[in-house]
Amino acid sequence: MSTMRVALLADPLQAERHGGLRAQLRATLGALQALGIEAAIVGLARPLADPCDLLHVFGSGEPLARAVEDAASQALPVVLSPRLAPGWSRANGSRARVADRVFGNRNDCDLDSGYAQIRRALGHAALVLAQHEAERHAICEAFLVDPAKVRVVPNGVSARFFDADPELFRARQHILGRFALMVGRVSPYAGQLAVARTLAELALPLVVIGEARERDCAYLDELRSLRTVSCTGPLRHEDPLLASAYAAASVFVQGAHVAGAMACAEALAAGTPVIGAPTLPGLAGAGFAVRTVDRGDGEMLKRQVSGLLAAPPRRDAVRALVRHLDWNTVGIALVACYRAALAKAS
Repeated sequence: MSTMRVALLADPLQAERHGGLRAQLRATLGALQALGIEAAIVGLARPLADPCDLLHVFGSGEPLARAVEDAASQALPVVLSPRLAPGWSRANGSRARVADRVFGNRNDCDLDSGYAQIRRALGHAALVLAQHEAERHAICEAFLVDPAKVRVVPNGVSARFFDADPELFRARQHILGRFALMVGRVSPYAGQLAVARTLAELALPLVVIGEARERDCAYLDELRSLRTVSCTGPLRHEDPLLASAYAAASVFVQGAHVAGAMACAEALAAGTPVIGAPTLPGLAGAGFAVRTVDRGDGEMLKRQVSGLLAAPPRRDAVRALVRHLDWNTVGIALVACYRAALAKAS
C-alpha cells in the first residue's frame, strides 16, 4: 500500500494572528508524519501545486472556501475543520439564509455572504471535523449539514503541558502563593473583570494571560488597576512559560466562551482543576476537577473555587482526564477520518 499524501491548508493571516491555530497545524503535521503519513503544510496561493491524495483545510471562510471548491472540482477529497464560532444556532442560521435570499432577490444576484461561503465549503467537503460537540451541533443545526458527515476530533494537547514545571512561571513572575489563572483574549465578553472582583472577595489573586483588541484597551486598563490582578500580556503557545503557568495555578477559570475549550484541556493536562464548561470528550466523572458555573453567578463561582482550594484534587488524577487527547491518539483518529474520506470518494 502506498503512503498517504496529505496537504494541510490554513489561511496564513489567521494562523499568524491566532497562536492556537499555528500550533495546531504544526502539531497535526508532526503527529501525521510520526504515523508514516506524507504530510505537508501548503501555501494558500497554490495549495494544489504538489500532488496529494487529500486536502485537510483548517477554516471555512474566504479564501479557504474557494480552495475547498477548487479541490472538489478536481475530484480531490477534502476534509474540513471549519473552526466555527460557538454562537451559530438553528435560529441564526435560518435568519442568515433568509437574509441571503431577500438581499439576492432585491439585487437580482446570488449573494456571496460569509454564511453562504461557509455553507458552500461544508457542502463540498467529503468529511467535516468538529473540535467538540458544541461545534458539531452548530455545524448541523445552523448550516444544515448531515450529521453522518460530521465527526468530532478534538485538538490534541502537547506533551509539554503534561510535563510542565510550575516553578518556572513562579520564579519569573515572583509568585509564591496560590492564584487563579485565565488565558485568552481580554474582553468584556470573556469576563475577566467580573471574575477578578469575585475572586478578590476570597483574597485569591488572578493572573491573566492574553491581550486585548484596541476597542477593549480601556477594559484591560480597568482590569490592571485591581491590586489582586496580574496581567502578563500574551504568551506564544509554544512558550514554556505558558505550560508552566497552567501547572503553577491553583485553579483555572474559563472565559465566557466555548472557544476556550482547549485552554481547559491544557490546564487539566498540567494537573490544574477547571472552573467552566469545557466541551471536551471523555470527561465523564470529572466533577472532582471540573466545576460548572453559570455566567455572572459570582456566589456560585466563589463556592466552587473555595471547594477546590479547600480540597484540591490530586494532580495526577486531573492529568489522567485528558490523557486521551495526546497528539498520537488524535493523529490516529485523523488518519481514520482521512481513510473514510478517501473511501467515500472512490
